[in-house]
Amino acid sequence: MMRTKRKLNKLCVLLSLGMGLLCSALYAERPKVELLVQADNVNLRAKPDMDSEVVGQLNYDSTVIAVQLIEDWVQIEAPAQIDLWIHGDMLAGDKVKKTRVNVRTGPGINYSVMGSLNRNEGVVRRGEFNEWVKIAPPRDTRVWIHRQFLKILKPETPGEPAATEAELTNTALAEPLPGEAEEPEVKVIQPVKEAIKKPAPPAPSKYDLIPLEGQGSVVRQIGRLESYLIASESPSKYFLVNPSTGKTVCFLDSDFPPIKKYKHKRVIVQGYQYWLQGENIPVIVPQAIVEINKD
Repeated sequence: MMRTKRKLNKLCVLLSLGMGLLCSALYAERPKVELLVQADNVNLRAKPDMDSEVVGQLNYDSTVIAVQLIEDWVQIEAPAQIDLWIHGDMLAGDKVKKTRVNVRTGPGINYSVMGSLNRNEGVVRRGEFNEWVKIAPPRDTRVWIHRQFLKILKPETPGEPAATEAELTNTALAEPLPGEAEEPEVKVIQPVKEAIKKPAPPAPSKYDLIPLEGQGSVVRQIGRLESYLIASESPSKYFLVNPSTGKTVCFLDSDFPPIKKYKHKRVIVQGYQYWLQGENIPVIVPQAIVEINKD
């Protein structure tokens, strides 16, 4: 019985190691997406929320590595200069002496958990406060930054020339967000919230997606639906405009059959959102469009 148990334990360990190596290999093969920060004193947050704790700041032209997208937020690899904290009782010298020790945004248990470290993992000490130790961010730490402050650098592939300065200038991730205008009370023709109940389908093959997790997230946008006479080099001839600022919010995939009848009308669009190479705003593949009734 004991021998069988040891064999099973050994098999589990080997399987875990194999899965870990496989995941590492897959991650290594994914092209890194570099972003440039487009403002000074840009907050890095523990969660994708304006009310979340600030864990650091970046200045104009700082380079970061994107991990995934969630609506208006981008998760990035934590910059080396941010400080995190671990309780001193969990350390023996510069190594962790317990299993799954929390790493926090500040020196106290009321601060957000940013990750964990396991027994014998090393830390880089940067200071102390009472019983807490300030450390450099562990390798797999992730933080969040709002997309309005970022510009995408197209990932280089072997055999392709590096992007020119002019090309980079035209690849902003998003325009600065306008101030939030109070939305009028609306009455919709039909409910939108029931429109999507299944996972996102693969993005249309005509789109060249940025290689990040979070593509195909379900979003809802409000705006005036307009169109170009000719799509030209844009992903679609249809787009949403913020009526208050006149700025384009997103492109709308033109394959949605009834889209034409909503032209020049104020609508709610719900669908799957995708970020494309070389575009400063996303494209939404609509699953439901309803006109806003101002009556």
